[in-house]
Amino acid sequence: MDNKQIVANFLKKHKLAVISTVSNNKPESAVLEFAETDKL
Repeated sequence: MDNKQIVANFLKKHKLAVISTVSNNKPESAVLEFAETDKL
């Protein structure tokens, strides 16, 4: 299985992600929902 297929399979199973940043010593996080296509 190539890397593209591994990533596609992972994205099909996991529809949510969390992104976190820190600015001026203040953390923030946001939940992201995403969709994928076969072409990524």
